[in-house]
Amino acid sequence: RAILLHEIGHVERMHSVRLASQAAVASIAIAMLVGDMDIVAEVVLGSGSALLDLQFSQNMEWEADNYALMQLERLGYSGEDFAQALESLASLDEKQSQSWLKYLSTHPSLEERIEHARNHTAP
Repeated sequence: RAILLHEIGHVERMHSVRLASQAAVASIAIAMLVGDMDIVAEVVLGSGSALLDLQFSQNMEWEADNYALMQLERLGYSGEDFAQALESLASLDEKQSQSWLKYLSTHPSLEERIEHARNHTAP
């Protein structure tokens, strides 16, 4: 439930739409600065490959986590239940917390997210 509600949070908060808009604006701005109007046309016409590879930012992950936490509370579950779901994910990838690549990740560390879930109180 917890992970599914997190993913629903991305949909409810329209994260894909926001990221696509930001990517398009950034691509057009860069293309105009360097004078490459082919890139502008590609983005405007919707065939920009950059838009296909979008990843969620850390802020959007926090928003989705908070959405899941609120919905879980409405269903009678606690932040601890969400934390346990994240711990299950962490056990699948124990290298995640030790990797220097975590600084390049679009997701906050699982440890941070687990702590956040355990400290979550209803608004």
